Amino acid sequence: MFSLVWIYQYEISTGISIPLYYNNIPPNNSFSGTDYGKDNTILIYKYRARIQGSRSNHVSYLGEIKNIHQSFVSGNLIDSLLLPAMEQPDDIPIYTYIARNNYIYNFYHPDYKKPNTFPVAHSISNTIASPSCFNAPITLKGNTNIPVDSLYWAVKKNNQKNWQRFDADTFDLPVSPGTYTARLVSYNYCLADTATQQFTIEDFPIVNLADDTLYTCVSKPVELPSNNTYSYYWHNENGETISNQISETGQYNMVVKNSCGSKEDSLYLKNSSLDVTNLVTANNDNQNDCLYATSNNSNESIRMSIYNSWGSRIFSNNQYQNNWCPNNEVSDGVYYYEANYNNNCSKKGWVEIVH
Repeated sequence: MFSLVWIYQYEISTGISIPLYYNNIPPNNSFSGTDYGKDNTILIYKYRARIQGSRSNHVSYLGEIKNIHQSFVSGNLIDSLLLPAMEQPDDIPIYTYIARNNYIYNFYHPDYKKPNTFPVAHSISNTIASPSCFNAPITLKGNTNIPVDSLYWAVKKNNQKNWQRFDADTFDLPVSPGTYTARLVSYNYCLADTATQQFTIEDFPIVNLADDTLYTCVSKPVELPSNNTYSYYWHNENGETISNQISETGQYNMVVKNSCGSKEDSLYLKNSSLDVTNLVTANNDNQNDCLYATSNNSNESIRMSIYNSWGSRIFSNNQYQNNWCPNNEVSDGVYYYEANYNNNCSKKGWVEIVH
């Protein structure tokens, strides 16, 4: 006899099989009932149609409905699959099933578990070294440990929106610098299995220091430039690896490395010097009319202050450009200056004003 429990739901992730109950059968060709799977997204829908005499057959749908609270009509089905009509079986078939999402739905067999004839395909792919150098196409190679219905690659670069599909188990992927995600997808009896790997492709390294020369005060440490794009190292003139903090003058080399190789650039560390004249002849003869401060660094930024003999500041400029040219606003005498320049170096001295 036909069992009142005639469909069993096997959950692949947990290995648990539960019965889905067959509701009371209305007369004639009316609908017989519905059963729902996980999150009410799976609908198994059945009805009985009288064929001849007392014989009947059963038709089922497997799919998603638009509104679970509405009475079922065929127009409510989304992504549905019509199962073949089956007469009431005399001999209970062992494997009459269909797979969808994370479930296998088995008809008539209360003891159904996933058999050996319904294995999940395990995808295996060769691992691409990350990072790799951008010098040749990357070979993606995949296989499975069992026969599958389909096997393909889906590849996407991180800055791209869409996946590219490649219907081959092995192929050469042209690449450019960037990070990629590659998925090998296998299907067996509607069940999908995916192996995913992510890898980064690098370009040949480039290093170009902004300055050829750094300046600092005598024995005062300065920080060498860093590089966040590559692995980098600083070496002194003897080839010894050093930290970014240095104080000794001389040549220093930065070496950057990645999967494609290495490049290097160099700079010099020098001591800043500032020469300040000590005589100003304020007579507008275009000779020594101004206080001149000259640095060995052409890009020097000088903060200059001038004080009289009583200690009062009579001039200040944060970007001094030899522009203190006193005329009749100051009297003859000795005045004092304080200059601050590169890396907080400072220099104090005096200057005599003569009209």
